[in-house]
Amino acid sequence: EYESDEQRVRDLMVFFAGGFDSVGHTLAWILWEVASAPTQQKKLRADLLKSNTESLNMAIRETLRLHYPFALGFIREIQSDINLDDGTTTTMLLPSKSIC
Repeated sequence: EYESDEQRVRDLMVFFAGGFDSVGHTLAWILWEVASAPTQQKKLRADLLKSNTESLNMAIRETLRLHYPFALGFIREIQSDINLDDGTTTTMLLPSKSIC
């Protein structure tokens, strides 16, 4: 039971946004990310043809990490500088106070 119509409307908005927009946008982002990475797309397809869903799960998780599905999601801020070095000649600095 709701105490007010305002509370009922808020719940309906959350259910609508959470159940409709998030799924559609997430699927669109997954398709975009997979299409943007041909090598990973081939690996994903090969794995799925073998009924192996590990690559699909990884693609979904990475898409959710990059494109959080709900506009009111958490905003993450880097607390200190992070230097990413993968052992090659390319390094990347993520400056403190960057929003991820």
